[in-house]
Amino acid sequence: MNKNFTREDTIKKLETNVKSAVSCFALVGILGIVFIIRYFIKGDLDFYFSLSFTETMLWLKDDLIPGTIAYILLGVFLVLYIIFAALSAKKPQFLKGCLAVYLFDSLSLIVSMLVLQVRPIPSDTYIDVIIHGFALVFLIVGIISEKKLREMKAE
Repeated sequence: MNKNFTREDTIKKLETNVKSAVSCFALVGILGIVFIIRYFIKGDLDFYFSLSFTETMLWLKDDLIPGTIAYILLGVFLVLYIIFAALSAKKPQFLKGCLAVYLFDSLSLIVSMLVLQVRPIPSDTYIDVIIHGFALVFLIVGIISEKKLREMKAE
């Protein structure tokens, strides 16, 4: 197989990486919103994937955190998430902000796993870890590709 890519092929590949990162971030956000809607309809946290910070806030509300504060923190997080998802769709330079928001969510997942969850850790938590890992890889590859793309277009 010949791996001699033309400049156009490389640009197309980098653009695809950037679009994949933006799409992955948006898709994870949509699943997070579905989780919240499902929580308010069914009243349980039984879903295979969610944004970890939102799940943690819903889980801790009224036990360790007053419900009003939990909802405010959840709302602020979701607003930031939606803003960065919208901005990165228009300007891929905002993928760094997406990465920051998602790293915060991943940190929330780790803290939840190691400190807050009962033992043994439920199997759906491992699905969260895997999806968070994939999303982080997509975001990092997208950021690197966006930087390379900018450099190539500047030449």
